[in-house]
Amino acid sequence: MNGGTTITYSSYYYRNIDEGTQRAYDEIMSNRKLDPNGKVLLYGYSYGGVLVNHLAKRL
Repeated sequence: MNGGTTITYSSYYYRNIDEGTQRAYDEIMSNRKLDPNGKVLLYGYSYGGVLVNHLAKRL
């Protein structure tokens, strides 16, 4: 990752979609303050893809 950090999040399908992405959203926003030019790679499979799309819209 060339010095980057990988963080994995999971969520249960029965949670509200905002709740399911909140921890990831908070982490990204917190890191943005530390490194405004940093890059974020979002990846999700199946329901994770739904969450990633929602997270991208929130950001």
